[in-house]
Amino acid sequence: MVETTAPQPIAEAALATVKAELASAHVSPDVTRKVLGVVQAALAEQRHFLTALVDSLPVGLYAVDREYRVQAWNRKRETGMQGIARGEALGRTIFEILHRQPAESLKTEIDRVFTTGQLEQFETELRWLASVEAGLARRGKAKHVPRPS
Repeated sequence: MVETTAPQPIAEAALATVKAELASAHVSPDVTRKVLGVVQAALAEQRHFLTALVDSLPVGLYAVDREYRVQAWNRKRETGMQGIARGEALGRTIFEILHRQPAESLKTEIDRVFTTGQLEQFETELRWLASVEAGLARRGKAKHVPRPS
């Protein structure tokens, strides 16, 4: 995914912070490489776990940033009615992907979640739109979860 306007992912920011702290503490390059290797491995393991968890959900889920670019797209979204592959969705605006609802209406719903941070239900297509209260909300991302029938 190519992303030029979205906030730097937390994992990359964490790695940059660790690297800067090690450099300012005058830690040797060998120790720095080892520490960064351990941190990168732990982050990769965590990313794999979270991806598997989100993919196992029985509902379609996606997350968008403040520029409405898709940052996450789960397996159910790939196999759902529209059948859009994750690779085709990531990095594109949600309006380029979802066409069943007018773009302005969808934008209004997403903006309301960004503004309030509150869980909301919308009758069009019976969706829930909720901000992710932990890290994603602080980074300006939201999740959009279709409500199960």
